[in-house]
Amino acid sequence: MADIRLRKTRLQDDLDLLEQSFENRFSKAKKSMLGSVQPVEFIKKRPLQMFGAALVVGLALSLTRRKKSKSSDTESSMRSPAFTGILYDEMKRIAARRAASYMSEWIDQKITSDKR
Repeated sequence: MADIRLRKTRLQDDLDLLEQSFENRFSKAKKSMLGSVQPVEFIKKRPLQMFGAALVVGLALSLTRRKKSKSSDTESSMRSPAFTGILYDEMKRIAARRAASYMSEWIDQKITSDKR
């Protein structure tokens, strides 16, 4: 029984090392890809402009998507939605939620700074 526990702890340690290594590589890749660009800071500095840009892009994408769905035949409308469609809808939902979160934080900061 002690042998099994020892093996389990070794495996857990190995797993922890692998996870740490993966996180380090991911953070290095993220830093190298983004470089000096920090989108979160850019959005926080210009929330209204970014909200407007996201709104315009979202409307443009939704209009192009509607045209595709109207021109499709009845066979494709009978099938279940494609994976890319589901992924696209989920990404739009996440982007809208983040934009609303940033806007509410920005408004809260403005209100609290005006009170002081």
